[in-house]
Amino acid sequence: MVWDGKSVVNIKLKEDAVQLEETVVIGYGSVKKKDLTGAVGVINSSLIEKQSTSQLSQSLQGLIPGLTVTRSSSMPGASATVQVRGVTTMSDSSPLILVDGMMVSSLDNIASEDVQQITVLKDAASASIYGARAAAGVILITTKEATEGQLSIGYNGEISLSSPTEFPKFLTDPYHYMTMYNEWSWNDAGNPAGGEFANYSQDYIDNYATNNRYDPIQYPIYDWKDAILSNTAMRHKHNLTMTYGNKVIKSHTSATYENADAIYKGSNHERISIRSRNNLKISDKLSGSIDFSVRYATKNDPTSGSPIRAAYMYPSIYLGLYPDGRVGPGKDGSLSNTLAALLEGGEKKTVSNTMTGKFSLSYKPIKDLTLTANLTPTVGTVSIKEMKKAIPVYDAYETDVMLGYVSGYTSNSLSEERRNIKSLEKQFIATYDKTFSKVHNFNAMVGYEDYSYTYETMSVTPASLAHTFSMRFILARAGSVPNFGIGSRQCSVHIRSYLPQIFGFETGRVNLIERI
Repeated sequence: MVWDGKSVVNIKLKEDAVQLEETVVIGYGSVKKKDLTGAVGVINSSLIEKQSTSQLSQSLQGLIPGLTVTRSSSMPGASATVQVRGVTTMSDSSPLILVDGMMVSSLDNIASEDVQQITVLKDAASASIYGARAAAGVILITTKEATEGQLSIGYNGEISLSSPTEFPKFLTDPYHYMTMYNEWSWNDAGNPAGGEFANYSQDYIDNYATNNRYDPIQYPIYDWKDAILSNTAMRHKHNLTMTYGNKVIKSHTSATYENADAIYKGSNHERISIRSRNNLKISDKLSGSIDFSVRYATKNDPTSGSPIRAAYMYPSIYLGLYPDGRVGPGKDGSLSNTLAALLEGGEKKTVSNTMTGKFSLSYKPIKDLTLTANLTPTVGTVSIKEMKKAIPVYDAYETDVMLGYVSGYTSNSLSEERRNIKSLEKQFIATYDKTFSKVHNFNAMVGYEDYSYTYETMSVTPASLAHTFSMRFILARAGSVPNFGIGSRQCSVHIRSYLPQIFGFETGRVNLIERI
């Protein structure tokens, strides 16, 4: 609609009722939305399920005020940077992320299909219960669980094709490139007389297209963009859920498989994740839960990195591949050839595994008093292996004459890194929640938390290998491998906290929080 600035426009607002009785998860507990006084943002699964993204961090973009989501890449497996209230420190501005009370390193460790509610604690008052770890805000994720009387099996599948929106346009055709390159060289030299065609003569430029029809090797017009990039990339995702609940047992299990390709060869992201929540009512006073999650992800990339920039910037007068499919010389003089590096330069493979469990027991010795003990172990491994191969370039006609190696790919090299991550979190929380006369409420909580974290890494970097040796062979023959290097690092963190907290509200609310 375009307003002419003269006619009267009547705008009628549609009512949007806020569900004040809705429960919102906050630090170590939950409250009704009407009783919230801090800066808290909440979204439910209905909004997340509408997003068609491969990572949960990308799904949050634009959904919660005060939550900044920055996407720097759309490649398979790429994550987004999430910040609460922007950059708050010179070091790490990443928020604390808790999934069902368990701390995780990244939002992308959780499948979008498993999320029931996401709460963002944005101000200091809301996040203070978590102490210094919450200096950059807190993101609380509650996953789906079964309800009594529920029995269901569900499947959700998605197949999609992604394509580039638009590429920048550069003057890479022979005429414009050679003309502009001559002009740049002439200007750079100070515009000497007779130096207008220092690199390419006028006759060479004028006859280039004609010569290409007779000799496409000496006078190439090579389409780098078409050779490197595809028009579309496929992504498919499958999710299977099984839910069962009765008066004693409530179980919800979800399994997700996802596979996504890039718009160029050699890049792929594959992920399998399983999450299960199991609640058990042992007696009227005693209950427990066993939750676990498993995540396996594989990321394949070419050693050349992303070739997209080269695809639309390489001048077409440089030959990527000979007509028979062999590696061409690329850029004259330097033998720079991103296409050759993409196809024959080797690969980088990253495999990550994470397993997390949570064991919980809750006991109610008297009415309104609940004692809860939680034990949460996490084990993770990351394996990064990069094999870089030498790429020789031979003459177009004399196929046994080697011209050299593609720039940056003069020898074989193999590097490998292994990371081991372990954490153990122990909690004991006592909560007293009493309602008087149906309007007065008193809530008090005391707790103890102990968290330990261990990170170990070992890397091996031999270079100039004549053949693709196995890592076991390299370690056994370390003294005979040139430029062999090995390194390791370990760090440990231990946090112990005491958590007294009191809530009291009538028509208003008083919130007293202290963390020792």
